[in-house]
Amino acid sequence: MKVLFLRLFSGSVLIFTTASLGMLGCASTGGLSSPEGLSPAHGDSLYAEVVEYSAAGEYEEAESSARELIYYFPRHKSVDEVHFLAAAASFQLENYSQAVKYATAVIDKYSVGPYTEDALFLLAEADLALEKYYDAADVLCRLLASPIDADASQRAMELLRALSQGQLTVSDLERLLQAYPSTTLSGEMSLAMAKREFARGNYDRTYELLSDLLYEFPQHKRTREVRQLLELTESRRTDPARPSSYVEPFKVGVMLPETGSYARFGRYFERGVAIAVEEHNQKSENLTTVVKADTKGDPIDAVRGVKRLVTEEGVVGVLGAVLPVPTVVAAVECSAWRVPMLSPVASHKRIDEIGPWVFQTRISTEVEVSAMAKVAVENLTLERFAILAPESREGQQYAELFVQQILRRGAQIVAEELYRPGDTDFKPQLEVIREAAPDALFIPGDAEELVYVLPQVAFYDMQIQLLGLSNWNSERLLRLSKRELEGALFPREAYHGRDRSSRIQFETRYKELYGGDVHSVASAGYFGMRLLLRGFDSGVIDREQLRDFLQSELNANPTEFKNEAMGLSILKVSSGQVREFTALGARN
Repeated sequence: MKVLFLRLFSGSVLIFTTASLGMLGCASTGGLSSPEGLSPAHGDSLYAEVVEYSAAGEYEEAESSARELIYYFPRHKSVDEVHFLAAAASFQLENYSQAVKYATAVIDKYSVGPYTEDALFLLAEADLALEKYYDAADVLCRLLASPIDADASQRAMELLRALSQGQLTVSDLERLLQAYPSTTLSGEMSLAMAKREFARGNYDRTYELLSDLLYEFPQHKRTREVRQLLELTESRRTDPARPSSYVEPFKVGVMLPETGSYARFGRYFERGVAIAVEEHNQKSENLTTVVKADTKGDPIDAVRGVKRLVTEEGVVGVLGAVLPVPTVVAAVECSAWRVPMLSPVASHKRIDEIGPWVFQTRISTEVEVSAMAKVAVENLTLERFAILAPESREGQQYAELFVQQILRRGAQIVAEELYRPGDTDFKPQLEVIREAAPDALFIPGDAEELVYVLPQVAFYDMQIQLLGLSNWNSERLLRLSKRELEGALFPREAYHGRDRSSRIQFETRYKELYGGDVHSVASAGYFGMRLLLRGFDSGVIDREQLRDFLQSELNANPTEFKNEAMGLSILKVSSGQVREFTALGARN
């Protein structure tokens, strides 16, 4: 079976396959006549096009050829495969309603064919994209009730588990339990339903559900959690006014964008978190569990996520939420619920000012800008500086801060140019900068923008010192712009608790598991989770204790923490490699 493409969604892996990539042109209609005088050879040609376009990722062409084949050659030998590839192509084109139609045709017309299982997965994914959560769950339960292999069962369970924890309502869960009483996830769906009822204050119904759950599944893997919630429910039934909260020790809520435009950052974050938990659970008696909430990069979903993690999952603390706006919103919500939240990605220095329950481990970008100004003026003795910054709010803030730091050190700014995010032509700005003849150019852009900016800087051959931020420390950027980056300086991203040995340990494990670049968001997830795990190992079991631990770790000695930040390691691209810049006596 040849893998066409692989897509991650809600923590699961969906694999679309075809058995025919090596058999192009071999299909036959068996001599069936076709409308308008089309020959069977034309059907074979269309089939070959569908397969080739799908393999090449040319999904519009694949869907168009598939549509023509299905219309003119409905009895073609491989029409079931064509329906499936058309569904997959439509999905990739985000035409989810059309994907549903094609996938449903595979399931209904070719129920015993080789593409039925993958079509069911695709149908579930399309329903999720259309926010038809019950329909998606129903499809997944059908899969689990059928004879599928272990890997497919695991994928279905992960998707259904994510749905039961978030998008499905209590009535949805009840309908699914009635329709599929023997599904392997019935126990977890019952627990999810009980948590929902507890959060709504329906304690009698919660008690009934939990009691039935213990009776039906006495060896349930989350029996400890069920019993704890059952005891708490009983106390609330006898004294509803009693101010108690449901907290599961060693259970962490992780907020990240699992779906949506920023899902790739969520995957990086989740990988870092998973490696930290894996290392911890291998050597600690306090086994930590993680429950996720999908922010989708949206503030409203961030609010919903916090509420579910706190009231239904009983997490002792929250880690996240990766993107700036959902992080701020989640921090406000966690403060309202009096649940400690640790933000390891957001670099804005004022995140922890939201409230006494909010903390951050990332050294702020403001400190990175200050460090770059310091090394440029005090160590390189440069005097004339130019800035090329994105026209975004953050880009302009970093540019203004750099101006302040340069002027404070007695140097001068000779040019300051802005570009719009998405621009690919920087000729006007670079001509102004070249005319100003600076010694150094500071560019607070991201790696994707630099891929376009740096070759144009090199074209003008200004013989200028390039200065950047920690996001320049990208293996992809180095691969694509190695020559243009030669001699560039930028700080290494820094987090509380990060040292050389722990960084090397993490990066080695990350590459073993996933290969490729170690993204800074993955590092943030790893070191943020490590800090929470260190708290658990020190005896933390509830929210107040976790808050006090984070307070003592991060805020007890502000001067020491600030000194750590100001001692950022500075990196330099030398002979095509990223190396330590030793003029600062920098350390890892």
